[in-house]
Amino acid sequence: MVVLGLVLLVVVALLTAAVALSNPAVHDLNLFGAHIPATLGGVFLTGAGAMLVALLGLVLIQRGIARARRRRKAQKSSAAATPAGASSMRPARPVPSEPASTPASSSRALPESSSTTPDERAAMLAESDQLTRDDLR
Repeated sequence: MVVLGLVLLVVVALLTAAVALSNPAVHDLNLFGAHIPATLGGVFLTGAGAMLVALLGLVLIQRGIARARRRRKAQKSSAAATPAGASSMRPARPVPSEPASTPASSSRALPESSSTTPDERAAMLAESDQLTRDDLR
């Protein structure tokens, strides 16, 4: 395979040199309104450069996907290795040890140390509900 790849590269290099050297005529190219004089060899080499940049982009994408796949696989294997009750990741919010005594009507209840009274909280919730209804109209 390596020998075949080297032979193909040599053939491509010889054909490139033959095309570039046997066509010395200058052509006028139009690129977004700008006129650029270029030989056939110059156009060919510009295309080859663009192809190399595209290949570099594809290689970077491939390596990024492979790296993400390895990372996910490592995370899955480390998660499988940890005991069922233990977690390797920190919880997003601390879990309270006992449920707070909150009124059943409000899911946005404030902690017991708040200085607002239940009537004030109810008034604030009613006001925010009214504002939300006004915004939806």
